[in-house]
Amino acid sequence: MTPRHVDPVPLLGCVLLLIASSARGQEGGFQALFNGKDLAGWAIEHGPPEAWTVRDGLLESSAPPKCWLRTEGEYLNYVLRLEWRLASDAANSGVFLCARDIGEEFPQCLEVQIYKRNGGAMFPIRRAVGGPTALPWEERIRPVGEWNQYQIVVYNGCVVLSVNGYVVNQANILDPQVGHIGLQCEDDHVQFRNVEIKEIVDPVPDVRWGRGRRPGAKEPGKH
Repeated sequence: MTPRHVDPVPLLGCVLLLIASSARGQEGGFQALFNGKDLAGWAIEHGPPEAWTVRDGLLESSAPPKCWLRTEGEYLNYVLRLEWRLASDAANSGVFLCARDIGEEFPQCLEVQIYKRNGGAMFPIRRAVGGPTALPWEERIRPVGEWNQYQIVVYNGCVVLSVNGYVVNQANILDPQVGHIGLQCEDDHVQFRNVEIKEIVDPVPDVRWGRGRRPGAKEPGKH
């Protein structure tokens, strides 16, 4: 879904967190959400079974029609990592965070945009869970047809996004509650792989670090 407006979001109170540092430094503790074989652990909302398929170890949306795929489980505080690839210039998708009230075409949630430009923009769907659109500070999306990696940290309503190893955006979920994680199907094929989660249980240290890549972090491979 494409954001309707581009108001920046000043988030002085959002701790620039955390585990984008610790998750990069500690690979343990992640669990696969997508097993590379089938849709076990996922449910399709508002779409036919053929809207989402698994082929050659990749999860693929076959839009149209517009629909979304959600986790059966619900989560509150976590680090989510996934890789995605657009099939064409028309391809448009997103990651849904804190998704609830799932009876509508798209849920009440915060969306992290997957698109050829402004990739990583964050904005609320059905407004109750977020503020205005937050645009990324810099473009780190690779050309159509290449793989990109998102790392999304969600902690007590603060959301921090890294794209291909660079911190590029942050936003707030105004009413943080447990909710599903979703992947959007819209306009054309998008492929996903290496979808994994690490739930945050212990309190997180106040690690404050600015925009751009964390010192010492390696950019994920482009293959």
